[in-house]
Formats: sequence, structure tokens, C-alpha cells
Amino acid sequence: MTASLLTLWLAYSRPTLAIDGRAGSVSPTLLFDSLKVSFATIAGIGGVVALVVGYRRQRIHEAQDLRDFTRLSNERFAKAAEQIGSNTAAIRLAGVYAMAALADDWPEQRQVCIDVLCAYLRMPFPIILEPSEIPEPESVTENPMQPWRQWLEAVPTESRNPHEESHVRTTIQKVITAHLDPDAESNWFGYRFDFQGSVFEGALFEGAVFKECQVIFDGCLFYGESWFSNCKFISSYVSFAAAIVNDSLGFEFSYIEDSDLTLYFSFGNDCSVNFQGINLHSGILRLVPDLSRGAHLSFISSHLEGGTIELHRLEMTKGSSLAFSRAVIDGTEINIIGQNCRGGTIWLNGLTINDGSMTIKGDDRFSNQQLILEGTELSMDGMDLNGGTLAIRNAVLSGSRIHAENLVMNGGIIDFSEATFQSGLLSITQPDIRRGEICFRGVNFEDGDTVKLSEIADKNVKFYHSAGEVSDVRKQLTITDAATGR
Repeated sequence: MTASLLTLWLAYSRPTLAIDGRAGSVSPTLLFDSLKVSFATIAGIGGVVALVVGYRRQRIHEAQDLRDFTRLSNERFAKAAEQIGSNTAAIRLAGVYAMAALADDWPEQRQVCIDVLCAYLRMPFPIILEPSEIPEPESVTENPMQPWRQWLEAVPTESRNPHEESHVRTTIQKVITAHLDPDAESNWFGYRFDFQGSVFEGALFEGAVFKECQVIFDGCLFYGESWFSNCKFISSYVSFAAAIVNDSLGFEFSYIEDSDLTLYFSFGNDCSVNFQGINLHSGILRLVPDLSRGAHLSFISSHLEGGTIELHRLEMTKGSSLAFSRAVIDGTEINIIGQNCRGGTIWLNGLTINDGSMTIKGDDRFSNQQLILEGTELSMDGMDLNGGTLAIRNAVLSGSRIHAENLVMNGGIIDFSEATFQSGLLSITQPDIRRGEICFRGVNFEDGDTVKLSEIADKNVKFYHSAGEVSDVRKQLTITDAATGR
């Protein structure tokens, strides 16, 4: 407004100015320059006004677009949820893909879409097993969520074809796995996947990358072959508390970094969990492996370069096994805390320890309970110890066999401290020992032992017994020759 009045004043009033004390008219040049400044000012003000108006219009349009997108997304969500709840398998499948597509397009509510897919897997599903085939859960957690137990007695009466329903459930697992991929157009890293209490008739998560995820399999039932092989667990929390494995569960060649995996399993008859070839870089792997029904737990050919493995409350019976054969320990701390092992085999054949440790012991943290190895075989044939420690502590061996044929030692410690050998066999034959230590502090050799250590009496290895370093191995350790009985 001020600039407009100034322009009119200059244009029509032609004011006079005092020049050298004399009144005179404004020159045309000065007047023209003043007009240019005024017009430029007016144009600038107009531009600012236009920008403000345009910005407000843009904000209004953006708000309207957001409202339209939210309304459309809610409509898509309602439609997909309706399809997932259909009694027709083809429509349910369409709903699964629609919900996954919506999760890709709607990051703000992606967790909600994921929750719907996971919730579907928690819904009742016919279980083709007899109640006697399913063991009771480990009492590790209070009130384990296993709603499927009631379905064993009363199978859901919905008119859904079991094979079609199985296909829908498998598709959900494949859709989730496809989004747990760094190369996916829209990955689902950093989200929560709650499968608690679900039934998996052959879980399919092979190749999934769980990065910064929280994954809950607590109370789940796995029957049929279930696959987590070639997975990556990076900065994630994964829990299998009170889970039931009734066939096989495979984590072969998976990678673990800065993650917390808790696997508290109960096993059916002759079942297995396989960690063959895994790479534990860092983090912690906790297991409560109830192998009392002839089950098998394997870490064969695994590379354990860091982190911790804890096996709590180990129980074994005839036919069951725990295997670390041909594994390489390069820094991992392994604690195997057992209770009663009445049979079964612990395989350490070809195990290489360069750094870190493996300790097999009783629970000495709270109850000071000894590990009972009754009729159990511990095989260390071909083991290569270059550093670190292999220890069997606070254990009672009755009728068990420990044998290490072709043992190679270039360092490290084999520790039998506080063990009691009631009966059975302790044998180290044809060894290649250059240096290292074998410790028998506090060991009690009772009648009936067969201890064959004569082949390492002259090797470059230090022996320790209750009184300190032992010079005469055969004399101090009461060595008995199995052939002659002397």
C-alpha cells in the first residue's frame, strides 16, 4: 500500500525539491528510477503473497491426499481382512497377498498388517497327532501359551479342507520370508512377529534374514520337517520358550550376530534339532534340550567364533545324542549343564578348539547338583586341541566310556576336575601331543575303572592331580591295563 501511494504521488503531484536552496521540479530520470523501485517492491510483495497462497494450497492438497490415502488404506485393510476370514481358500489366499501389499504401501501401519498375518497362524488348526505323541512342555516359563492342546481332544468343526488350509498357512510363511530379504523392494526388518501358540505343519522360513526383529515362537508345536536353514539372525531377539518339536527342526548353515536366541524345547520320540554348519559370530544361544526320548541335537561342522552357547538341564537316554563333531571353536564359550544322562552319546569326534572353551558339568550355580553320566559314551576321537579348554567337571561317571583315539594337542587344557569315575572306561590312545595340560584335581577313581593313559605318560604334557603336578602318571592315577588287569 505504501509503495502504491508513493507511485501515485510521484506520477501526478510532481513534487518540487529544494536544490541549492532553490525550489525545482523532480527530473524525469529520477522520477523513472523511483517508479522502477516502486514497481519492483510491488512485484516482490505480490510474489510473497503468491508463495504464501501457493504453500497454503499445497498444504491443503497434501492434507487432503493424506486423508484420501488413509481412507483408501483403511478400505483396503478391511477388504483384505474380510478375504482372510473367508471360508473359501482361494479368497483367503487373495486376502493374504492383499494384506502383504498393503503392508508394503502403508509403512505407518505395517506392524498392524504383519500382526494380522501372524494372528492367522495362531488360529485353530487340525492336528494329525495323538495326544500321547506330544510331550509335556518344559516347566521353564510360567503358563506357557499352548492353546492347541485343547484341539487334540476337540478338533475345530469348521468346514475347511485341511489341505487347503495348510496351503494358506504355508503361503503366509513364504510371504513373510520373502519380505525378510535385503533385496526385497520393501523389507520388513525391525518389526515384531508374534507366532505364540501357533501350529506349524512343517515351518518354512528358509533363507529369512531376521534383522533387528523380535520373533516369538513361544508355545508353538512343530510337526513335520521345519526349516530355518540358511537364516541370518542379526541384532534380533528370537524365543522358542515351551515349544514342542515332534519331528525335525533345522537351522543348518545359519548365521548369528549380536542376537539372543532362546530355545526351550521338548522333543517327541526320535526327533532332532540341527545346527549343522552354523556360524555363531556373536550373541547368545540358549537351549534346554530335553533329549530323554531318544532325540538328537547337532552342531556338526559348525564355526563358533564368538558369543556363548548355553545348554541347560541336559538329559539323555539310550539312543539320544549331542554332537559337535568336526566343529571349530574359535572363541565361543560353550557351557553344557546337565542333570541325568542315562545313556546316549556325546560326539566330539574331529572337534577343533583353537580358542574359547567347552565345559560339561553339573549345575553348580545354585543347587551344586552333580552331572550323572550313567552308561553314556563321550567320544573325542581325532579331536584337535590347540588352545582353550575342554572340561568335564563336577560329574559322576558310572558305566560310561570316555575315549580319545588319535587325540592331537598343541596346547590348551583338558580338565576332569572334581569328577568321580565309579566305573567304565577312560582311554586316550595313539595321541599326538606336543604341549598342553591335563588336569585331574580332586578326581576320585573308584574300583572298577579301566583307565588307559599309558601311551601319553612320556609325552610333553603336564598332568595335575590333587597334590599338584604329577610326574609318574601310572602310579599317581592308579592306571589299570584293560588286558592284564594290572
